[in-house]
Amino acid sequence: MAASKKQIAEWQARIDQAELIAALRWTEPVAPDVPPPPSGGHTEGWMLSAWLEGARAERGWSEFGAHGTGKYDRHRAYGCASKDARHLHSSKLRALRAGRHELATIYARKLMELDRAIAAAAAEEEAARAQQ
Repeated sequence: MAASKKQIAEWQARIDQAELIAALRWTEPVAPDVPPPPSGGHTEGWMLSAWLEGARAERGWSEFGAHGTGKYDRHRAYGCASKDARHLHSSKLRALRAGRHELATIYARKLMELDRAIAAAAAEEEAARAQQ
């Protein structure tokens, strides 16, 4: 017997809820494993790009004094480069895992600040009730 649209929607809502709960977990930090190149060379790998708006890993390159996204092209590198050499990740998977850890840390700090504000407000309310 086929499931109705309502049943499918309910199952999807349960799956979404389980995945949301599972997303609240700690992951290991992932350090970049491709060091900046020595003077005169370049390296290629993966870097996080605009990951606060949405996790995205892009191919990137680095050379002495500059880095950028996309495929390395020595002739146009300085026209579209950012300043300073940069450590890169050797794979897209490593870059995305690094991004996940960074986001988890950022949002854990925000939640900690909110929890502290909640505790302070609760203490203030308790003190106000005790004075009445």
